[in-house]
Amino acid sequence: MAGLIFVTAFKPISRQTIRRFAHVSPGILNPLLKSEPGGQQAVSKLDKFLLSTLETSNVRSNRTASLVEQYHDNRGRELKLDLVQPESIRRLNVDPDTCPIYLVVHAAQNGSQSKVCLSSGFKLEVQGGQEPTILTCAHTLEEIHFSSILDSPATISNTFILRDDGTRHLVKRIPSSMPRHDLLLVSPEEELPLQMDGAFPVSFYPAQVGTKIAAHFIVDYRPELEAEGWVPCFNGFLLRKWVHGEIVGYRDFAGNEAKPGTYDSLAHMFFSAIPTPGSSGGPVIDLESGSIIGVIRGSRLDNQVVGLRGWATSCESIYEMFRLPGIASRDLC
Repeated sequence: MAGLIFVTAFKPISRQTIRRFAHVSPGILNPLLKSEPGGQQAVSKLDKFLLSTLETSNVRSNRTASLVEQYHDNRGRELKLDLVQPESIRRLNVDPDTCPIYLVVHAAQNGSQSKVCLSSGFKLEVQGGQEPTILTCAHTLEEIHFSSILDSPATISNTFILRDDGTRHLVKRIPSSMPRHDLLLVSPEEELPLQMDGAFPVSFYPAQVGTKIAAHFIVDYRPELEAEGWVPCFNGFLLRKWVHGEIVGYRDFAGNEAKPGTYDSLAHMFFSAIPTPGSSGGPVIDLESGSIIGVIRGSRLDNQVVGLRGWATSCESIYEMFRLPGIASRDLC
């Protein structure tokens, strides 16, 4: 059967520096998204700002390479933590003036060569933990892992969390990962100040097809079409927007159509909005309940008829990394 064609593209920033974004095909994006004059200079400033963390860090080592080892060692690990049940008082709103999203940045430098891989991320609302838990996508860490720059003993690298005001918090460890679902949990070295209502509640149940959603997108240049609603974020280096749409379907790992409320594996969730580069790892929110129902992965060609769709991991996969009431601990891959 036709379907589930993965579309990937990465945009080089310069000969020395490559940023690997959460992604969609430039052949599809370019007619809609074009840089304003001076956009390339703004991107270079962002790279310089992110790479400066390597120079100011007290630990000048290949830290990201060590985190990659934790990523593999803790694959499928269930944490002894409970996700908080969503309630109406904790529902998220999509206020355009409030940025509840972090950037999770993997940066490496070796002489004149450098690489920056970044994605979106958000804080989960959990019980039983002594440190903040940030959820993001896994594929940007894998991208920098497969880059030869991490293999050199002379490389300096680090992974950190960037807040909207530009402050940076180094990642201390990776407590769990689910590579098959493109999910990664990271813990910063210190507590992050609360943003919005503090953390994101995750829905206990996958959303039905037709559910109205809002997905958090970011860009490093202003779109020419649908330009309204984009607001500056992360010290003005990027723009952000809650983009509305709806859930349009699910598929299992074999590419077959799947339905929530059955025994089907909801491996792939599709929605109508097309994510912009950098949006992977960001939340998909049920507008009615205000809770997380998915984590953005990028975009996929569902089939030749319907074309490109927004692509996400369903909320039920998030629960595989956490303790469930009345169920014994288990380790999954």
